[in-house]
Amino acid sequence: MEPSVRPPSFSVAGRLVVVVVVGAVVLCVLPCPTIGDPVPVLGEEKVCHVNSALTSYGNSTVHERRLRLRYQDCTHIVGDLIIAFLDDPNISYDLSFLSKVRYVSGFVAIIANSFPAEVALPSLQVIRGNQTFNGGKQVRGVPEVSLLVSINDHQQISMPNLKEVSSGNVLIDLENCPHLCYLATIDWRQIVREGSAHVTNNNALCPSCSNVCEWPGRGRHCWGPTDDLCQHQKQECPSSCEHGLCTSRPPVSCCSPDCAMGCHGPSPSQCTACRDYRLEDGSCSSHCPMFPPHVLNGQNCTAMVPRLGAMD
Repeated sequence: MEPSVRPPSFSVAGRLVVVVVVGAVVLCVLPCPTIGDPVPVLGEEKVCHVNSALTSYGNSTVHERRLRLRYQDCTHIVGDLIIAFLDDPNISYDLSFLSKVRYVSGFVAIIANSFPAEVALPSLQVIRGNQTFNGGKQVRGVPEVSLLVSINDHQQISMPNLKEVSSGNVLIDLENCPHLCYLATIDWRQIVREGSAHVTNNNALCPSCSNVCEWPGRGRHCWGPTDDLCQHQKQECPSSCEHGLCTSRPPVSCCSPDCAMGCHGPSPSQCTACRDYRLEDGSCSSHCPMFPPHVLNGQNCTAMVPRLGAMD
């Protein structure tokens, strides 16, 4: 699990060496991020290390600003994504700054909001569930919750690219979301990998899913009323695939347990996405190697090249 406290450090010849324990020892030579700082990585990725809590910071304007600063344009969140206490009718809440989030290492909680009418996480693919909501205590009788939706006035919460909740359970508390539509149509068995989904009922009058969201013989499944918000049906895997993932085209092969979402072959280098870490050769791994020392940026695990001059 990613660290939730500032890592220890020591100085070598005027350069700071930070030691982070993440299932292995990872060394990082300045410039190194501190927990809470976003870490830019290659391409268009932005890794954000966050220490979140279910609390409101100051007045509504301050709280909204801090939420934006914490998650602005993040693609990978090391920590939790908490959307909570958006309840001021005088603020025009715009959550588009969350549109790039693809991976959350902890849990996602959408709770105690009055606005906006719709919450969209269009890029979210994987909720890892390394830590769960409320520290593993039961929430409405459900333990180890990695995706929580409760006590909201939202009409729609869409995550059309969510393919996997790797660990933990899902709780969609529609009983306390009286206007929320569509989440009851989702086949959560295709998303929840090692837990289960618990969905309560409400009496919301909702438009039907689009006709194109029809699964043959299994009804319609969608995140919203438009064609682009269908839940896409996942490949049914043989029972021999103990982790529930397999290739989408024949010949069918079981995916490596280090994969998330799926794969195009049995090797850890053939994963659609990584459950935990991605090594320099592109393969997925459950841990970042201890030796040689590696730098860990979000899911990317890169061998650190020692600088001899820095140790003089």
